[in-house]
Amino acid sequence: MYPKFLGGGRMQIQNARGESVDDTTRTILGETVWSQLGDLPLRAHMRIAMSGVGEPLKTIQSIPELIVVIYDVMRCHMGILKHCQILHRDISEANILVRRDGTGVHGMLIDFDHAISITDDGYAKHAERTGTVPFMSVSNLENLQPKRTSLDDWESIIYILCWLGTFGWNSDTRPSGSVADLNIASWDGNNVMKIANSKRDHMHSSDNFTGITKGFNPKIAGIRRLANVVEGLRAVLIDNHSDPDLRGAMIIPDSFPEENDSDEEADQYEFKMRPDPFVERAAHWESISESQERAHTYRYIFRFVMLEVVAAVPGMVDGLIRHIKSLQGMRHDGGWIGHLLREAENERMHLMTWMEISKPTGFFAVFSLLYMVSPRTAHRVVGYLEEEAVTSYTHFIGEIDAGRIENVKAPEIAVAYWNLDPESTLRDVVLAVRADEALHRDTNHHFSDRIRAKRESLFEDMDTDGNKPHIKY
Repeated sequence: MYPKFLGGGRMQIQNARGESVDDTTRTILGETVWSQLGDLPLRAHMRIAMSGVGEPLKTIQSIPELIVVIYDVMRCHMGILKHCQILHRDISEANILVRRDGTGVHGMLIDFDHAISITDDGYAKHAERTGTVPFMSVSNLENLQPKRTSLDDWESIIYILCWLGTFGWNSDTRPSGSVADLNIASWDGNNVMKIANSKRDHMHSSDNFTGITKGFNPKIAGIRRLANVVEGLRAVLIDNHSDPDLRGAMIIPDSFPEENDSDEEADQYEFKMRPDPFVERAAHWESISESQERAHTYRYIFRFVMLEVVAAVPGMVDGLIRHIKSLQGMRHDGGWIGHLLREAENERMHLMTWMEISKPTGFFAVFSLLYMVSPRTAHRVVGYLEEEAVTSYTHFIGEIDAGRIENVKAPEIAVAYWNLDPESTLRDVVLAVRADEALHRDTNHHFSDRIRAKRESLFEDMDTDGNKPHIKY
């Protein structure tokens, strides 16, 4: 990912005699003056050309790519904060690059012109206002004390995602109608205090924030997924705190006049205001930032869960239908039922290893209908589904190896099922699951090939009459 040197060298200028000479302090001062300056270091004007390391954010091709890029950017942000004690302070769409390689799409955080060292408590050493107005945090806009923390940059990420969800990132994702009346339009302008008040109002509650996400451009494919991500990040930053002083975004009264007070007593009532939640949260920047990181890491877990929820259905459906047909026709099933039920059991353990967050009832009905109409197509679909699972697990291993996802201890249910070493880690579990998925991939493609070749009995050699598998590995 590092840039490569393409060319360069010292720049030249023309002297009084029209000769081309190196542009250095010695040339500018002249030999007479230079000889009298002693040990003055020679400074030369040089230029170099380097290869590019990334592309602008407008090259993003989908919402999933955008989420991955932002995840990488904030992992970089937090890594530099933790290991170098440097806070970026200028998170904006212009400071994010997209990089593509053999493992997929990645995000890069650039432009550290406004970056600053932090104190041992995690606060920036200076509190001047920095950044791009639509993406600046409330504390940054209002120049609040204490000084900036990483929470301000996490807040900026929320605003960036909202901005991109509304206005798009290239010509293909730009909205077709007017956006002047949208709530998010109040995040830009010259009056920073007015902008800060608007952001306080929108961020204060999930209901208020819906006024922003409802304005997302519906023509962008998967826009609801982006809204879910942004709403989750806002909830971690604003809502998910046991202390009421840490929740919300507005400074509101902590007490009100009694209902039976007279009008005169109510007019003279002295309201007690709650502390500013942005100021109160700053002292908890580390734990909140870690929660934001975990929210991004779960994108992989969620993907695996959804794959396994779907993958756990076909084996059971296939086995059930073949079992019923075998009983109806009073004929042997050719050895399929045992294979299919073992596959269903294996996929169920995959799902239990990750987490149980949904029920596959809808997919069960759809796949049952598909299998009754075309078993060959159903097995081919499962084969391709398992191919996607193998690819996803491979990317996940890459994230672990790169240090972007913590290689935690393997859960006990996984250690027991796959007979792993008691000291096994998450990486060992993923390797075991990926091996299972590769086997399921090949098995389902093989079953589809057998149905096509009309050699469904697993006790017969498929190659005896020249029928070769549809897909070779």
